[in-house]
Amino acid sequence: MKKLALYLVVGATLLGCGSDDSRPGVMPGLPPGGTGQPTTPNQGGSTPNQPPTDSNTPPSGPGNEQSNAQLLPGIYTGKVSDGNDVEGLVDDNKRLWFIYSEDDDILGFINSNNNVKSSNGKFSEKGKNYSYEARNSFNVTIDGDLKASKVITGSVTGVPSDVVTYNLQYDDTLSAKKQSLTMINNRIFNGDSYVTGDSAAGITRITFGTNGSFTGFGEGCSMTGSLIPSASGRYFNASVKFTSAGCFANGETHSGVALLDNNNELIFLGTDNNRSKAVYFNGQSR
Repeated sequence: MKKLALYLVVGATLLGCGSDDSRPGVMPGLPPGGTGQPTTPNQGGSTPNQPPTDSNTPPSGPGNEQSNAQLLPGIYTGKVSDGNDVEGLVDDNKRLWFIYSEDDDILGFINSNNNVKSSNGKFSEKGKNYSYEARNSFNVTIDGDLKASKVITGSVTGVPSDVVTYNLQYDDTLSAKKQSLTMINNRIFNGDSYVTGDSAAGITRITFGTNGSFTGFGEGCSMTGSLIPSASGRYFNASVKFTSAGCFANGETHSGVALLDNNNELIFLGTDNNRSKAVYFNGQSR
């Protein structure tokens, strides 16, 4: 699976204070500007032997048993309408964290503003598209259809237009993997980080102590934070606070999710309190 962990990058690496020239692209149909509305940084008949059914009520049976299906927490993988990859997490509270990428290059991630509430096997939630190329965040609407078991189909719509469709399949193997503090305690991770609005990505070093606490430094920016295993154990609840003048988001705390992927790379995704900025980190252990 390509960079699955990326969608969980706690954001510790989001320092975004470097001079890395790599520039991930923007999600197809959700351009850096134009129709998307950016949020300036900071600054969800009867049958035999059965009683007749009401004409307004679908009969039970194949094709209708999923009409009231609920969104299943776990890890999903799939494609968007132009063929690019989507990998993401539905967390324990049914909030969406979906990373989109092309040829292993992370282009950004989509996050629902609230926990998803479905009705009759469908949902529609407001959210944000945090584009790494555009260096900005954009308002989006995330629509989904849950009628097929363990499959989410739907669209992400920019404001007021630009629609990208997606098809995601629940990954039983990845969803069954448990994250634990023993996987991160007393380890050091080095990798790329970026925060919305910064002009460049940077290299950040994250050092874990015990109980999931960590300190970080990169490109003149210091930070502290912690990872706490979620109730399901599929991911960590994560937070990071930027603590020095060299940080693009100095004084801010970003919260989100993190995990170790199948390559043991740490991925962290987080947003600030007003959801105008997001932090991303992807690093390997020494």
